[in-house]
Amino acid sequence: MAGVSSYDIAVSLQTILSGIEVTDFREEEDIIPIIMRTEEPDRQHIGKLETLDVFAQATGQTVPLKGTGKLIEATALPPPDWMPDHPLHEVSTLQEPSTGGNAAGKVLSWIVQFVVVGLIMNYLGEGLYYRAALQPKLRGVFGKGAWVAAGVGFGLKHLYFWWRVPYLVPVGWALGFLYGPMGSLPLALFFHWLGNTL
Repeated sequence: MAGVSSYDIAVSLQTILSGIEVTDFREEEDIIPIIMRTEEPDRQHIGKLETLDVFAQATGQTVPLKGTGKLIEATALPPPDWMPDHPLHEVSTLQEPSTGGNAAGKVLSWIVQFVVVGLIMNYLGEGLYYRAALQPKLRGVFGKGAWVAAGVGFGLKHLYFWWRVPYLVPVGWALGFLYGPMGSLPLALFFHWLGNTL
């Protein structure tokens, strides 16, 4: 839809789901952030996502997320075949990037997809974030169970593949266990790579 950018959608979803700080409240020396977000029941059900409104900053209007046409674009894969009458069944295949039949373009496309996106952003990015950055910080809250909390976060991060979350949470636990109690980030990165490759 004209006037709605990906940035508008990202800001609206952040505001709706996790909240956005709009100001703060000062009480003597304490500063308390004021967060704007949707009510709890609307944040808990993934089916409400397509009915949520997106604020278009260019026009000042709101449109339903479903009306932007970006809901289908935002999902990498269609839902499973056993799910009847779901609007995302419109997505039938993922298309290869256009390279015009050029061999150098195909090689460059493969390098970008496999090395940059797959290796650097996925394995190293997720591994370093969930294991090396987040998991040590969670130790302050969860103690020795930080690897369990990091695993749940890893699984829930993949809500865009919502039908995979039931097995991605245990995968997150396994990777968190490899880094936490076993103390091996390289092993966690290797098994993340192996799981995605197989």
